[in-house]
Amino acid sequence: HVVANYPYVSGFIKVGILASFGEMIKTRGKTGSYRTPDLWAKFIVWGIYGMLFTLVFAIFAKGIGGLSGSPVWPFRSDSRFWNTLIFAFSTSLWLNLVFCYPMMMTHEWFNTCIAKRRILGGAEFLKGLDPHIWGSYLPKSIVVFWIPAHTITFCLPPDFRILMSAFLSLALGFILTISAKKQ
Repeated sequence: HVVANYPYVSGFIKVGILASFGEMIKTRGKTGSYRTPDLWAKFIVWGIYGMLFTLVFAIFAKGIGGLSGSPVWPFRSDSRFWNTLIFAFSTSLWLNLVFCYPMMMTHEWFNTCIAKRRILGGAEFLKGLDPHIWGSYLPKSIVVFWIPAHTITFCLPPDFRILMSAFLSLALGFILTISAKKQ
């Protein structure tokens, strides 16, 4: 089985392809064309994030699984259904609270470096960020979209979680493109 035997290669390919397609959809929404500048560089960055997601999803799932029912994270049920839901929500909650915002920030840094064709320092990068997006919109998207969406993701078997997350990212990009057009 490819996903189980080559999880990092699988994560790289799944996220690289789907997120690059999301970049093309986003570009199409803004410009009317699918032609996306620096698509190969963005594909590589997304692929590396796919490898990172593979590791991080496993770390949080194993951590929550190991802590569930303990004094550190006492939530557990005798019902298989509720136990799955508690595990999925708990994993999604902690994954998104700890990992999501820094991941988005570093991804934005990579995108900015790709666009400017050079490595940016922290102060220069932070000056270019939109405070409304980074101070309000993205934190809200974590609570309103990513925590519920990844709760569904962590209800799935481990081999399908990265693929589901990549599809969710694609779906969010599509939703944002449509909402931007309406405004």
